Amino acid sequence: MMRLNIGEYAKSTVVTALKSFPRRSHFLIATPGWEEIADQGLHWAEVQVGTPTAERRGV
Repeated sequence: MMRLNIGEYAKSTVVTALKSFPRRSHFLIATPGWEEIADQGLHWAEVQVGTPTAERRGV
């Protein structure tokens, strides 16, 4: 389903990315290790807008 959605977004001008988390349930934010997923999402967003925190991380 997500791969179909990402294909639809490819037709627009929005910035999208698909990141898969194998062996994780659909309810990512309520399971142990959710911080890793949140950090990756935040990092991706920072890189997209070129924030200083992303630059300090060496991206």
